[in-house]
Amino acid sequence: APYATICGYTDDDIDTVFAPELPGLERSQIKHWYNGYRWGGQDVTAVYNPFDVLLLFQKRQFGAYWFESATPTFLVEVLKQRG
Repeated sequence: APYATICGYTDDDIDTVFAPELPGLERSQIKHWYNGYRWGGQDVTAVYNPFDVLLLFQKRQFGAYWFESATPTFLVEVLKQRG
């Protein structure tokens, strides 16, 4: 639990560190799209996916960027094998 926020951004990080990036983006939508990752159960602070947040700020458009961070090679191969 003491390290539950080490792999993501907290609400405070978004509101302070990234404050210059927020104008023009709906804050509640940022939370809706990218917050909710937890390590250690429901009692720990949820964090924002850093990859998604940085791409949002770069592209200025909401999207499911988490998919781009994974390599679904295994799944693609299984689908090919099973038709």
